Amino acid sequence: MDGKLEHPVHARLLLPSHQVHGTRTFVIDHDFLSLTPLEQVLKLHAVDALCTNIPGLCIGVKTADCIPILLYNEEATVISAVHAGWKGTVQRIVEHNIDTLVARYGLHPQTLHAIIGPGISLDSFEVGNEVYAQFQEARFPMEQIARKYPATAAQPLSKWHIDLWEANRLQLVGKGVKPAHIHVCGIDTLTNTNFFSARRMKDCTGRIINGIMID
Repeated sequence: MDGKLEHPVHARLLLPSHQVHGTRTFVIDHDFLSLTPLEQVLKLHAVDALCTNIPGLCIGVKTADCIPILLYNEEATVISAVHAGWKGTVQRIVEHNIDTLVARYGLHPQTLHAIIGPGISLDSFEVGNEVYAQFQEARFPMEQIARKYPATAAQPLSKWHIDLWEANRLQLVGKGVKPAHIHVCGIDTLTNTNFFSARRMKDCTGRIINGIMID
């Protein structure tokens, strides 16, 4: 190929216009692509995951400590991009996303591959007791995803930490994705200054674009 995409009409990046830490997956199909730009923006409002089976179209989500999860099936005919902050994680957005993929495309979860991208790590994600309680009430295995860090001179109170990478990995496995098909990149956005971090940079941060495309 001379460096050109086979599907130049659809060779563009689509992102949710406003992520709200919910569980909604929006399906990008040819009907959506026929809409005006304004209609598309309105359709993508309050969306935290996208999926499509259209080649040459890059879909993605924006993150800055939240966890991006990119999925594709073995036949490379379906892709999805998920924004899983702690609120989306505790509401099990990954499980909702896989349900959408199964219902829409008839695929089997064991054919899926998943990449858990750069996001805040267990060591960095310190939370209050109220956040811990929400995960506990949502029936997450707390012994696997949470750890209480001891008090230090800088932090006189012991604090809970939550492993969002593992919380989302367990959801993938629970829905039938093979553990060997899940790659956790292990990059902590809080400590790695090559990446945007809302906690580290406060109001001055940008967003990481996490995209995936069917060639």
